[in-house]
Amino acid sequence: LRHVSKALAEREQTNATLNEQLQQLTNEFKLKQEEFQKTQKALNKQLSIKQEQLVRYDQNLHDTEIKSKYAKEECSIQEKEIVRLNNVQEEQENRIKTLQQDLLNVQEQ
Repeated sequence: LRHVSKALAEREQTNATLNEQLQQLTNEFKLKQEEFQKTQKALNKQLSIKQEQLVRYDQNLHDTEIKSKYAKEECSIQEKEIVRLNNVQEEQENRIKTLQQDLLNVQEQ
């Protein structure tokens, strides 16, 4: 009976030690889990911010591409207008030369 009693006491002691270790590991696990959740929350927040920045960047890039396209079209229109005005100016200069020549011819007569 003493032997069984001693074995039972040893087992109870072992169980108590194991229960303490289990409680300690459970507490450590909960702390690590909380730390992980905090880290995960912080990383998710950073990811959300980066995604929002990426959306804004993409929108700005799209807007810039549209503005660039219209600016190129406007430049092309202005270049064509410059060519047209240069042609008009050249025609006017030729007309003036013709009129001046006509005037000289009339004055000589």
